[in-house]
Amino acid sequence: MRRSFVSVGLAVLVGASIVQAQSQQQDPPPPAQQTAAPAQAPAADPLRFTTEDAAMVMQILPGKSADFEAGYGQMLSALAASTKPGMKEFGATMKLYKVSAGIPADQPSLYLVLVTGAVKELSYNFGKVLFYGGKEPGEKYDGIFEKQEDATAAYTKIKDSLAANGISPWPLAKIGG
Repeated sequence: MRRSFVSVGLAVLVGASIVQAQSQQQDPPPPAQQTAAPAQAPAADPLRFTTEDAAMVMQILPGKSADFEAGYGQMLSALAASTKPGMKEFGATMKLYKVSAGIPADQPSLYLVLVTGAVKELSYNFGKVLFYGGKEPGEKYDGIFEKQEDATAAYTKIKDSLAANGISPWPLAKIGG
């Protein structure tokens, strides 16, 4: 069932062309780089899901798959090993898949993060996850790694591997039983 869901979803994705991503969202910079800005209402976070399940389609630059997989893998491993309340469960909601056929080598690779049982209080924005445990940016580092340098290394691997139109969030609605 899961394999057919992924196949159908990716077929629709490729057929519809994801060149026009839903959001050109920027990840928050690491805490050390933040500057004070006038207070204004934050834009809605497209990676903070209100549905039970969701998917994120990620386009990865040619030749950058290993970097992306390493950075995302480090993030998922840190979540799984976290002693912070709720982080293990948060990490367990994400499964990473790669489209393994039909993508020419000179084109961006496609990855799918399938989110099952989304944690509605937290963002799935990898920058927010790495530096703030999925919460809105604060004034100091509150990430999933013990050292901020480790979060920065994983962040850089992921960020530098994303194609220009990067991440397309897909909130999912379950049909039937």
